[in-house]
Amino acid sequence: METSVTFHALVFFLMMLIFNSALATFARQKPGQGDTKIDAVQDEAADHFDVKVAAEQDARRDINKLIWMGAGVGIFCLASFMGISGCLVGGIIFPAEDSPSIVPLPDFSGWTIAIGCIGFASGVLISCIGIHRGGVNLPPDRRLDKPPEHVEVYTDVYSAKTRYLRFRWAITGVGAIIGAILLLGFIELHKI
Repeated sequence: METSVTFHALVFFLMMLIFNSALATFARQKPGQGDTKIDAVQDEAADHFDVKVAAEQDARRDINKLIWMGAGVGIFCLASFMGISGCLVGGIIFPAEDSPSIVPLPDFSGWTIAIGCIGFASGVLISCIGIHRGGVNLPPDRRLDKPPEHVEVYTDVYSAKTRYLRFRWAITGVGAIIGAILLLGFIELHKI
């Protein structure tokens, strides 16, 4: 039985692969050959990852969901007030033709409703910007005995996560009020 040249070439390349990976493993195990910079960067990245995870967990634990859902209800009330004010301004600009009172009543035409919707949207937008731009109070005990770069990463991640959670729970409060209004309207509609 004769062996072909292809068989010998494949065996040769297989042996090179086995010995090359074994030698590479031994070479990596020797300390002080230039891998210290890579290891330091990897260790720093792992530390920053741990700090980021801890900051996100602390932000989730510290946020008061009920208060921020209540802020969402406040957003809806402010936006409703601004929407009604927009309708009244629209009534002044575009009064009804048969308005007997001194204060012109809106006729709820397309322009009046459009101005009311603009007022409602601006109330939501102003409130959401206020919630997002609001300051975040980081508990001071979490800054002790930490290097400055860890405190900086922790503060940045904690602030970003807290702002996100505030916004999310406030929008949930707005959605809950809108859902309740729609549900009550649906129930009233089917009573008749």
